[in-house]
Amino acid sequence: MFDTTYVHPLLRNSMVLWHYYHWYIKFILWLSSGTTAGMDQWIGRISPERHHPSKIFFNKSMKVCPYISLPYRPSMPGPRLWLYALRSAIVQTPVPDTNGRKVDLAPWPKEIGRDGTVHFFDNQQPEFSRLKGERIKPDIVILSTGYKQDFPFLEPSRTKPTRAYGTANQANVRGIWRRDEPTVGFIGFVRPSLGAIPPLAEMQA
Repeated sequence: MFDTTYVHPLLRNSMVLWHYYHWYIKFILWLSSGTTAGMDQWIGRISPERHHPSKIFFNKSMKVCPYISLPYRPSMPGPRLWLYALRSAIVQTPVPDTNGRKVDLAPWPKEIGRDGTVHFFDNQQPEFSRLKGERIKPDIVILSTGYKQDFPFLEPSRTKPTRAYGTANQANVRGIWRRDEPTVGFIGFVRPSLGAIPPLAEMQA
């Protein structure tokens, strides 16, 4: 949070520090778990242009990772398994035994047929290759669609149709207010990639 507060402006205004984080974090993740996508995250990769600490939100749900990664960790004899075995013999984040139980990761669903089977988009990723030959008929479908920030009370009123307050996604001054409308501020609406929201909200306040 304060890593660029007391540094030379040339460093503060450049990406040098983020490039350092980029290689440092990737090395630590690979050294401790064998993959650079996240701690024991062997599947669900993101595009190369987004694979950077300044653009991703790290997975903090570590309890489910062993169940998702189980089918994708190196297990067949070959260079990948030998490298994994050599590295894990030196440093390895503990991986709980799932007793063979796993959570299947699937691509975005394309459609649900009349018989209840799900067809997935081919995202050219290992999870599609693994599931494309299976007939998947779920018992229940949960739509985790997230949420949308809405501030209807800040919209222009009938009495003052020209007055338009800023919204959280328009706050371009420290993520708190819109430069041309400083009378309304938003505290705690910035979602950091590293760190927690509460201390960031305290710093904004």
